[in-house]
Amino acid sequence: MRIGEKVRVTEGPFVGMYGAIISSLRRRVIVAVTLESREVEVEIERDWIVGTTPLKRGASHIENSRRAAS
Repeated sequence: MRIGEKVRVTEGPFVGMYGAIISSLRRRVIVAVTLESREVEVEIERDWIVGTTPLKRGASHIENSRRAAS
């Protein structure tokens, strides 16, 4: 994964949150996430994130969720 890539957190205390990688360390990454209307930087395990699929323009949220799951 590269700096600037959009990700979703799949494990740990920030599970379910979306953000962007702002720094990459050896085994961890620093991800900027929005928490209570503020952007915060969190350092988490690299294994705790997955890349997100860009939304298809004009598609509904449900269509995009199905596409990302396949």
